[in-house]
Amino acid sequence: MKWHKKMCDHLDDPFIQELLYEFKSDGYLVYFGTIALICKENKYDNLTGRATFRGRFLKEKFHVSVTKLQQIYDFCVTKGKLSFNFHEKNFDFDFPKILEIKDSHSKGFQVTSKPLPPKKKKEEVEEEADKRIVRKKDFAPLREKFEILWKTLPPEMKRGKEKAWGKFKIQIKTDQDWDDIQKAVPNYLADVQSKREDFPELQFQNGQTWFNLNWKDYVNLEPKLTGPTPMQQARGGRGEFVDKVLKTADRLQSEHPEINSADIGLMVLRGCNGDVAATRKVLYNYNWMDSL
Repeated sequence: MKWHKKMCDHLDDPFIQELLYEFKSDGYLVYFGTIALICKENKYDNLTGRATFRGRFLKEKFHVSVTKLQQIYDFCVTKGKLSFNFHEKNFDFDFPKILEIKDSHSKGFQVTSKPLPPKKKKEEVEEEADKRIVRKKDFAPLREKFEILWKTLPPEMKRGKEKAWGKFKIQIKTDQDWDDIQKAVPNYLADVQSKREDFPELQFQNGQTWFNLNWKDYVNLEPKLTGPTPMQQARGGRGEFVDKVLKTADRLQSEHPEINSADIGLMVLRGCNGDVAATRKVLYNYNWMDSL
């Protein structure tokens, strides 16, 4: 059988590397196994790239759950490799790129009697080897950026470094991505630190988790408070939060003079839309509640 060059070089394909990273050997098996099944269904010499298979059939063929099959195929769709629909337990495939895999020098994938191409000269082999080495080193500048960013993380986040690197190199593809993630790191650290005022037990996410898309939530994050948190205000001094709570209590008291202060405090607490614990603390400190 004459192998198509694209099939021989597929392990150097970035898509295949991402597929292996995301789904390990299952992704590799399902992608190429599906190609083989479509070819067989199309009778090899009449390739259309379209075929329908029962989910149960694919599950038994690949020893992979239907749910995971859908995840793998969805991943392939996002990369523009194929399209599919899943309905009534059937997978309908449309894989036009399969025609690129077909060897134009033979019918389908049938045996050919054509002689093998001449053996490459040593210089040609060495040149191709050098090209493969260059491709492998393409990630070196990105790895350097990752190391710089990793050094800025607190010790609690420095877990799962290699898995974090795997997520990083998939997501950071442009200069804008690099600028965004540099903004996200300090924003995330500041957000956790501010929340620890009220929740001291709050921990940083490990690097492996945070680099898995979570960082995008913190690119444009703005501080929710420009001054002390509600609980800090409640524990001492005055601030916008304390003033707001007390003004609400005064207003309710003037509207309902027949209600005692403790009941007014309960009304304020029930109607608050913010930090309940801090609201209760303010009401207690200013005698609108008898106890915490």
